[in-house]
Amino acid sequence: MPWTETVTMQRLHFILACQAGEKSMTELCLLHGISRKTGYKWLKRFNAEELSSVENRSRARLTQPG
Repeated sequence: MPWTETVTMQRLHFILACQAGEKSMTELCLLHGISRKTGYKWLKRFNAEELSSVENRSRARLTQPG
């Protein structure tokens, strides 16, 4: 399944599928076209009380050197 602009919903779908436990992490990652490392990262970040936890995070530095 190719990723589109609805990344948040696709991540949520992946996380819910993981929590359902019907398939292994390897199978789900393969099905969603992501690495297992990414799959575990998304699961670790997920917070059911805050849907923004599945959105993209900024990769900018928190502090600027100098």
